[in-house]
Amino acid sequence: MTKTIPSTGRVQVVTQDLLEQDALTIRVDSTGADIEVYSSEGQEGDGFPLRSDDEIVIREEDGFGSAEASDGLWMETATANPSSVFVLKGVAVERNARRDVAVTTTVRSNSFRNGEDFDTTTYPLTIDPVPTVQQILLSIVEGEIELDVTTTDGDVVTIPVDSKSVIDSYFVEEFTLRDPSGTTPRVAGGWAGE
Repeated sequence: MTKTIPSTGRVQVVTQDLLEQDALTIRVDSTGADIEVYSSEGQEGDGFPLRSDDEIVIREEDGFGSAEASDGLWMETATANPSSVFVLKGVAVERNARRDVAVTTTVRSNSFRNGEDFDTTTYPLTIDPVPTVQQILLSIVEGEIELDVTTTDGDVVTIPVDSKSVIDSYFVEEFTLRDPSGTTPRVAGGWAGE
């Protein structure tokens, strides 16, 4: 679900009922304005800051559903420009930079101990390293391919790719590059992880 945060006014992005029921990931548009998060429509003072391309991860066990005087999550832009946020219901995605809406903040480093490059026109290409992959860079993509990502929890996510890309929203066990159209485009890049 996508919510637009206009340049003026406060918008309810997540209801209190949703906070009590599910895990959530809320990601700010990478090209949008910075925003501030509030626990109610009338909350005064500064909100919790979220920069463009940042995200909030909320899990039921974090206890956000029991916050007093909360009627969900409300957002407004920190500048005169509009922004958008993407809400993934029932999903708590772990990324390189992770913030919780509570008082604590945890930041993961972008520096990884392990990595390797790849360059192929032969498909499928499966990469299954011993370390957990936390970032996949596709620096050359000469046609449309599909990237199958198998997470450490065993979920498989298929991502269609037709241009340079960075995938860093999953803890990856293995990934496979496929060419469903049979055009054998060149794809080059690398992975990094811990």
